[in-house]
Amino acid sequence: MPNVVTCACQMRLDVSQRVAGQVVTCPACGQPHTIQAPRPVIFDDLPPHVPPAKTGSRQGQQITPHTPPESPFRLALFSFLLVGLGQMMLGQTQKGLTLMAVCILTCGSGFLLAWPFAIVDAYLVGKKLAEGRSVGEWECF
Repeated sequence: MPNVVTCACQMRLDVSQRVAGQVVTCPACGQPHTIQAPRPVIFDDLPPHVPPAKTGSRQGQQITPHTPPESPFRLALFSFLLVGLGQMMLGQTQKGLTLMAVCILTCGSGFLLAWPFAIVDAYLVGKKLAEGRSVGEWECF
């Protein structure tokens, strides 16, 4: 990558990094220029990248609270009506789909365990989000 030096006479000099530390003269006016070595990038000097927080979004595997928060009772009602729907409303889509799949693949026998679990889980995880705490995508209770 070439170094760019602008002379006092406004002549632009593109010089190779191989001449770093050497003196080159401007072909237009003859003024000498000492070519500086490019400064290495030190990652400690760079500011840390912090992505902006978005409400109701996933950051990594964390789900942050919505504004306004979803009612925990309403989320429990959704899971009462359809197993896993409350989890999907929370943003825990994979967990909700897994609960639905358990009920379907076990021909309904998994419903006896998954249905009460989904109702209680949707309520308690919804309550955490309503309190302003973040939850993991697979976090239970």
